[in-house]
Amino acid sequence: MKLEEDSIFEKAPHKKPTLRELAEERLKNRSISSVPLDIDQAKRLIHELQVHQIELELQNEELKRIQEELQAARSLYHDLYTFAPVGYVTLTEDLLIENINPAGAEILAGYKTAPHQYFGRAFTEYIHPDSQDALYLFVQDLKTSKDKQSIILRIRSTENQPVYIKTEAVKKVLETGKCVLFCTFLNITDRIVIEEELKKSLQIKELLLRELNHRVKNNLQMISSLIFLQKNTKECQETHETLEKIQSRIKSIAIVYEMLQKSEQIGKVNLKEYCYSLTQRILENYIQNPGRVDVLYDLDEVWIDTDRIVSLGQVVNEILLNALKHAFPGTASGTLTLRLKDLKNGSILLQIRDTGPGIPDTVLKGNSDTLGFQIMQGLVSKLNGTLEIKNEGGALYSLTLPLTD
Repeated sequence: MKLEEDSIFEKAPHKKPTLRELAEERLKNRSISSVPLDIDQAKRLIHELQVHQIELELQNEELKRIQEELQAARSLYHDLYTFAPVGYVTLTEDLLIENINPAGAEILAGYKTAPHQYFGRAFTEYIHPDSQDALYLFVQDLKTSKDKQSIILRIRSTENQPVYIKTEAVKKVLETGKCVLFCTFLNITDRIVIEEELKKSLQIKELLLRELNHRVKNNLQMISSLIFLQKNTKECQETHETLEKIQSRIKSIAIVYEMLQKSEQIGKVNLKEYCYSLTQRILENYIQNPGRVDVLYDLDEVWIDTDRIVSLGQVVNEILLNALKHAFPGTASGTLTLRLKDLKNGSILLQIRDTGPGIPDTVLKGNSDTLGFQIMQGLVSKLNGTLEIKNEGGALYSLTLPLTD
C-alpha cells in the first residue's frame, strides 16, 4: 500500500491522491484472472455489481444523513454555549481556564469582553481573597467526588458593591486520561443583596418586638404593683383575695412577655419553661413556706405561639391557685405534679394533679359559679380544647388542646 501511494506522490508530491487514484493504482498491481465467463455468469456478476452499487449508495445516503445530524447538533451546542445567559467554563486540575463562553467572560469582567482573552489564565485571578480558601476546599472535594458540587463565591470587581456567583461543577476524566472540571456559574448578587436586606429588616423587627414585649411586661408589673398596694389597704378578706387573684392573673401574662424577650423563636414561648416559671412564682407568692409542697415535673419540650400561651397561662394559673387554696390550706403539705406531653398529632396533654382532699361533686358536675371556674371553661373553649376534672388520689385536671387554631 505504501509503495503504491509513494508512486503517486512521486508524480504529484504536493497533491494528496484521491481514493479513486489510490484504487486505480492498487488495481494495476494486481493480477486479474482472464478466465472466460459464460452469459449466465456475466449476468450474475453484473447483478452483484449493481446490488453492491446500490448498497454503497444507501450507505452514502446514511452517512450524509448522520453528518447532517451531527452538524445540526454541533450548531445547536454552539448556539447554546455561545448565547446562554449562564457562564460556562472548562478548567484544568490546576484551575487554568481552557474554555469559557461569552456570558462567563462578561460575569467575570463585569462587562462584555472576548472569551479568548481568558484562555490559559488562572481562574483564581478572578476570585476575591475572601473566597480563595472556600474555592480551594471546594476543588479538593470536587476532585475526590463523582457528584456535582456547588458553592457561592465572591469575585473581584471594580464596582463598590460585592459581586457573588453561584458555581456548580463536576469532574470529568477524558478518554486521553486528562482530568478537567466542567463548571457553570451565575451572577446572584441581586439575590444576596435582597437576602441581606431582609435579614437586616428582620433583625430590626425582632429588636422592636422585644422592646415592645419589654414595655408590656413592665406595664403589667406596674399594674400588679398597684393592685398589691391597693390590696394591702383593704381589711375585707374577700376583697383581699379577689385582688390577689387579679394580681396573679396579671403576673401569669407578664411571664409570657418576659419569656418572649429571651425566646429563641420569635412570637413563640417554650411551654415547658413557662409552666415551671409560673408554678415557682405562684408558690413563692402564695405559700409562706414553699418547702411544704413538693412539685414534680414531667414536661416535654413544646413551643406555642403568644396568643395561645396567654390564654393557656390563665387556665394553668386558675388550676394552680385552686390547688394551693383547697389542697394545701394553712400548713398542710403534699405533692403537686405537672405533666406535659406532646401527643405527636398536633395536640398536647397538660395534667395537673394534687394530693389534697379532692374536688367537690358540684364542681365535678360543672355546677360551680365561681369566676375562676368560668374563666377556665371560657378559655378552654377559646383554645378549642377539652378539660376533664376528676378525683384520683386528689384533684386531677387533664387539659387537651391543639397547638394551633
